[in-house]
Amino acid sequence: MPDYTAIKKLYKSSFPRKEQIPLWILRIMVHRKTINAKAFYDGDKLCGFAYVIEQEKVLYILYLAVNNAVRGQGHGSEIIKWLRDRYPDKTILLEVEAPDENADNAEARNRRIKFYKKNGIYETNEFFSMRGVRYEILSSEENFVREDYDAFWKKLFRR
Repeated sequence: MPDYTAIKKLYKSSFPRKEQIPLWILRIMVHRKTINAKAFYDGDKLCGFAYVIEQEKVLYILYLAVNNAVRGQGHGSEIIKWLRDRYPDKTILLEVEAPDENADNAEARNRRIKFYKKNGIYETNEFFSMRGVRYEILSSEENFVREDYDAFWKKLFRR
């Protein structure tokens, strides 16, 4: 990617360190046929990026970030729309930090969930914890089934 340095900076500033997969691993993983990284632009200005994993029924958003300089201008919604258009028959799955009014970033967590809900992605009321952080699974399917999520992960690690 021509803007790799800018994307790397956006990645590091958008996700807590404990939620970041080392970049060298992401760079290797993207060579798999089912893993894609895409940068999004407004003209020649980097707006954001998405790093996704595709399976037969699922499109899993591992990372989606919008540049702070253009946040709030609809670019995140455009990225979600692009993903839906590009993968029309896939259920979109992702995780976000679960709502927690006592968390240091409680407002950001709530904004993030509100953004996804505005873009047709539902809260599932399915949670898990990893590295001391509680996450909620979100899905583009209103009738989310936890077994589909679990099957995604089993299949991913079977390869």
